[in-house]
Amino acid sequence: MVEVWGNVNHNWQVHTGAFITEENDEAVNVNVVTNIKAVNGWNYAGIKGGAGAYVDGGGTEQSWSGNVPTNGEVTIVQYRKEYIQKSHEARSIGYSGYVNIVGFAGGSSTCSGSFTINAKTHHTISFNANGGSGQPGNITKWYGEQITIPSTIPKRTNYEFLGWSATQNGSVAYRPGVSYFVSDANATYYAVWKLSTKPPTISGFNVYRCDSAGTYQSDGSYIKMTSTWSLDTSIDSTNALKSLVYSYKDSNGWHKYNAAANSGTKGTTVKIYGGYDVSKSYGTRVEVTDKYSTVAMESSVGPASFILDLSADGKGIGIGQAAPSNGIAIYGSPLNLRGTIQCNDRGWFKETVALGKDNVDILYSPFLVTIIFHTRMKNPQSWYADNALNAIREGYRPLVDVYASLSTDNGSASTSVIGGAHTDGHITIQNRGSSFSSDVHYGSITYPVQV
Repeated sequence: MVEVWGNVNHNWQVHTGAFITEENDEAVNVNVVTNIKAVNGWNYAGIKGGAGAYVDGGGTEQSWSGNVPTNGEVTIVQYRKEYIQKSHEARSIGYSGYVNIVGFAGGSSTCSGSFTINAKTHHTISFNANGGSGQPGNITKWYGEQITIPSTIPKRTNYEFLGWSATQNGSVAYRPGVSYFVSDANATYYAVWKLSTKPPTISGFNVYRCDSAGTYQSDGSYIKMTSTWSLDTSIDSTNALKSLVYSYKDSNGWHKYNAAANSGTKGTTVKIYGGYDVSKSYGTRVEVTDKYSTVAMESSVGPASFILDLSADGKGIGIGQAAPSNGIAIYGSPLNLRGTIQCNDRGWFKETVALGKDNVDILYSPFLVTIIFHTRMKNPQSWYADNALNAIREGYRPLVDVYASLSTDNGSASTSVIGGAHTDGHITIQNRGSSFSSDVHYGSITYPVQV
């Protein structure tokens, strides 16, 4: 408690006291009481007036009338202020009071004073370079407030600084220049280091088709993967291989084999894997992992190479690709043919594909393609179209889109219904006019084959 008395007026004066009633780590609650006090052997009966009590910018006033005993005092007003906040330093808090009397013994007496509240509760955060040097100085953790980690970076030869940990061998929890809420307690933060080794080196990755023994074979269904690699042991002599893994990629994504090697500091690792389709391409990859990091390198292997391939029963011939089970398959882009060409005994062949509600016939010959329409549209509405996607074989498709008007099944011309053969292999029938009944439309398109 602190208290102060004011000036004497007609043998009475103001008396004000301040009391800290509660205190915690960051604030105090204070009561202020203002009394009238009789002095010099006097007492008063039936006097009246008012008084005020104030602290830290707040306060209250109260009217009063009553008696004051000889040399005694009477409380006129009290004021309570809660949560006067502490700061980072001890703080002086002002308080005051007054009494005004009117009529008999009238006059005024005032007083003021101050008291000190403690600084906020605080703790110390220190930093340990944990094998290095140049750590930042201590910082203060004030109750209920964040801390900001200093931007100072410690040094350690052959190591990279990653951040600070709350334990000596822990992982990074705090980074320079970043603010955090942490416990209100003393603490030491330890530097977290990473050895500055170089990542693994893959100096070569060679992949090719082969037979089961690893001998090169252009149409082999096996793949031989060879990688030459080394690890950095200049800083950490115990650095060693954890795993070397080969993978391949098909239409379903990447697939890993079991580790091809898992020890050593350098070497050449060779593996042969089977089951590769001779007509497909594959992505390949090698991943080398040591104590500190992983490095990968990718390559690819294409489809098997064929000049001329025959199926086992002699019914299929492949030129530039694997032989089909039956017939002839030719691969090339572009495909250049010279001389006499015979597709079969009659020199041509026919395919039927669905279009609209019915079908169209495609007649293939060495030099011409004819598309014969005899079909009904699924929806004979204005500007409706039916499509047969990729209907024309590659190598037989027109160089430009070709169109022809079609006729109805009663022989009348229907200039609004158009048949089309397209460069992407699609065949279309479309109505470019008004709607009509579901008639069968006839017609044909013929165009040359580019040889």
